[in-house]
Amino acid sequence: MADSATRGAPAGPGAHSGYVAFDLEANADRADPPAHEIIEIGAVAVLDGREVGRFETLVRPTRPLRETTRQLTGLDDAALAGAASPAAALESFCEFAAGRPLVAHNGFGYDYRLLDATAERTGVRLPAVTRLDSLELAHLVYPRAAKSASADIDGHRPPKGHSLDALAGFLLGARPRATGTLTVTCSGDGVMSSFQRLPTWTPDA
Repeated sequence: MADSATRGAPAGPGAHSGYVAFDLEANADRADPPAHEIIEIGAVAVLDGREVGRFETLVRPTRPLRETTRQLTGLDDAALAGAASPAAALESFCEFAAGRPLVAHNGFGYDYRLLDATAERTGVRLPAVTRLDSLELAHLVYPRAAKSASADIDGHRPPKGHSLDALAGFLLGARPRATGTLTVTCSGDGVMSSFQRLPTWTPDA
């Protein structure tokens, strides 16, 4: 059985030395998350621990943005009026990802569900690639993460939580903004740092 933080198609030779970390921003105007509309995709490509490419695109929704969405993202309807269609945005993202493993924070809880639902609505075929969730990985690497956690035996304290904000502050001394490539850069760097903290990690065949 595959590790809970890894799902999808088996990766090819050497594929685990590179991956694409991504983040979706959406207009959360429906109770069911897969019904949300993507309004921005940000991604970074990482190879051997180094960033080798960036991708960012705004996406044009079919419904007006909620006030909460505007406040959280800094985007508005006017800014998205001339953005790429959902289908064009997904196709461009897939071209950028180029078959590499995908990483998202809370991906299995949100991003992958929204990605799949959008692909189904638009008729875009997503490639079958390995999918990883850095939130689940963070739970494996930092099981004691909490605001009230005491210091380890070596005097170091674990992160204050498993959120991207908490991990970015702990690993990178940075706070990701609400949207864009800085968020996924933090996610990508955090994933690499987390991998390095796992003494042995071997994907199932």
